[in-house]
Amino acid sequence: MRNLYVLSFVVFFSCNAEDKCKPVTVKDIYGSAPALYFSVTLKAGETTQLRDKGIDGEKAGQYEFYDDGKIKSYKFFTSREAYTYAEYYNLNGILDSIEGTPAVYTNVEEISSDSLKLNFYIFNLRKDIKGFRAKVNNTPFDTYKVSDSSFSNLLKYSCIMNAKDVKEIKIWKEISYQICGGKVRQEQDSSYINRINH
Repeated sequence: MRNLYVLSFVVFFSCNAEDKCKPVTVKDIYGSAPALYFSVTLKAGETTQLRDKGIDGEKAGQYEFYDDGKIKSYKFFTSREAYTYAEYYNLNGILDSIEGTPAVYTNVEEISSDSLKLNFYIFNLRKDIKGFRAKVNNTPFDTYKVSDSSFSNLLKYSCIMNAKDVKEIKIWKEISYQICGGKVRQEQDSSYINRINH
């Protein structure tokens, strides 16, 4: 089985006061997945960073914390250095700003020469996901929620498509969600892959 990876376009925006809720702490993150799923960075015996072990050790969510254990930031990395999504928190551990869309990562698996499985990962820490839709080459697809423990605080939606004679794939995603009971946000992004040698 061969994996193809997709990078998405990033949109920037800031959070409103209505999106604020109680602080996220290192204990909250530890409670979201078994500790063995994280690599841990300590300073004076306190956790300063948690990183998902992820699928391949590079694609992973990374949490950073202030000295008092409140969350400082979250980033989803697609390589050791490049990230597609970030959340930044103030000294009180309250969400301050967001870069990108919570649909942080799309993985395309080649099941056979004429079938692809598309996996969409959505960061859902303190979010109520109201809806998720996907179109591939302008055709709407029904996605289904899949259990996956590769990452902490990520929901996974998948769909399977017939890819016989398909050389170019345009993926469009739309997500609607609320942060801590605030206003419903709706965001879209798109990506493109070229299937060479098919």
